[in-house]
Amino acid sequence: MVAPFCYTSTCNCLLFNFWLEKTLIPELKAGQVLIRGNATFHRSQTTHEPIKKAGCEILFLSPYFPDLSPIETF
Repeated sequence: MVAPFCYTSTCNCLLFNFWLEKTLIPELKAGQVLIRGNATFHRSQTTHEPIKKAGCEILFLSPYFPDLSPIETF
């Protein structure tokens, strides 16, 4: 699935929800699973509702610990 969106500032809940409503939600099919990171705006209840209303499931990535990642060792 491709749902591109360009912006020139930092992402926040309002911008993310705008992208959800205008770009991603129209492309979703019921039963699809969205895998999301742990950014604050990913966990907002206002972002969960339209995804669930589209009949999709939300899964979150596990927390990232750079000190436990071998590729982060210098």
